Amino acid sequence: MFDINFDGTIEFHEFIDGLERCGINMTMKDYRAVFDTLNYNKEKAIGFNQFCLINIDKSNNVKEMIIKN
Repeated sequence: MFDINFDGTIEFHEFIDGLERCGINMTMKDYRAVFDTLNYNKEKAIGFNQFCLINIDKSNNVKEMIIKN
């Protein structure tokens, strides 16, 4: 649903489109903040493992998990 061009990664515009299709609407600043947190290796797009961090148990600290990976 997010990877529109089926290249195995999610670019920023795909990330926004996917969230909006799920009914999640934020400011551009908030989209960027979430994307940049998941995109911990600062690539053009986020990979599957990075994307999965958005779906983890909210009791875990995402930044701590990123540092461990």
